[in-house]
Amino acid sequence: MKTNQKSNPTLLFSALFMLLSSFTCFGQWGIIRDIQVENESVDNIEISITPPSTNAINKVFRVGDTIYTGSKLTVPRRTKLIVESKFNNKRTIRGFIETTYTVTDSGEGQRIIGDNNNGSVLNEVSNEVNGGVTATSSGKTVSLKTKATEFLVTAKGRDLTYDLIHGKVVINRRVKVEFSEDLAIDSTGKREVFVNEPQDLTLKNPKFSYNSDSFLQKSLATEGDIESFFKEQLGKQKRTLRKAGPMSRSAFKLLNNSTKKGTDSLALQAFEKSISNGEIRRDLFIQSALLLSEAYLLNDKKENSAMWLNVALYFAKLEFKDSQKLYDHYRGNGEKEAAKAFGSDLAIANEYYAWAYTVKLKLTGCLESADQNPRKWLKNADDLRKDLNKL
Repeated sequence: MKTNQKSNPTLLFSALFMLLSSFTCFGQWGIIRDIQVENESVDNIEISITPPSTNAINKVFRVGDTIYTGSKLTVPRRTKLIVESKFNNKRTIRGFIETTYTVTDSGEGQRIIGDNNNGSVLNEVSNEVNGGVTATSSGKTVSLKTKATEFLVTAKGRDLTYDLIHGKVVINRRVKVEFSEDLAIDSTGKREVFVNEPQDLTLKNPKFSYNSDSFLQKSLATEGDIESFFKEQLGKQKRTLRKAGPMSRSAFKLLNNSTKKGTDSLALQAFEKSISNGEIRRDLFIQSALLLSEAYLLNDKKENSAMWLNVALYFAKLEFKDSQKLYDHYRGNGEKEAAKAFGSDLAIANEYYAWAYTVKLKLTGCLESADQNPRKWLKNADDLRKDLNKL
């Protein structure tokens, strides 16, 4: 199937927000160091917890007990739970709040879920780690990447506030970009791609507030605007991957300068290590790889475009599989707020597939099966979001 690109496309920027990957790994945990009710330490507290891959239960926790990574906690009102990770970093979780708890070999993460929260999480990062905190409301998220710092995340209904106390964090906003492009396939003519907009939170600019109903929008009206956009992204994404960390930088060089047989597989393995070590999140890598693939294609560098597309598809498959598993888990447990949050991840994973197969169509002029039709994946995402809105 050949492409048929028309002139006069329009481009619309609208703000969605970046999601933190969730990990399910029984080998990592946090230890409860203190439990407080109305600012008085107590020996134990009963809270609702959903351990990895199991149903939600009410469990009595005591000081010294373990919380395994991948668990979701619902901390009651007037209650504080202080949890310390193996990195000696502490989180003070004040209810009422619903949050996930994540620790890996290389970093930490957490996710505040739902519209009914009225609490906060104080993060005291004594050691530099890869990871972050993500707040989610109705499937829309903002994440912060930590660097040896202390910051507070407060959630009240649909309003989220981030306060830096010490150090520095980066606010990452995932932006959805829409523009028109006609392809010779069952298509609405609407394209969707994603970019990341980082913003530093410093002691001079220590606060960031966000309402889940607010969106950023910007439109570009010409084909020249789109070409300029991808030209800019070519440079930005190269810098992103080179600066993410030593493994990402090495993998980037292997793939971008690939000339020998087997170099592609070595680059793939290096990117896997970079992602598993927390240098860059998998969803952000997929995004960068697809932006590079499309930018190279516009520059008529088809070999480079194909290499980045293949890597993007490899990780997009993993992202889809993990998102589907988490969504099915919480939906099956009847946990609506968590199902909405992780269902949003799954919708985005569908959109990554749509994006990747559109680039493949433009690159090769054909698709191998109906399952690769971008329209199918966009419809899956739209149908899922409609379903989530009914929860």
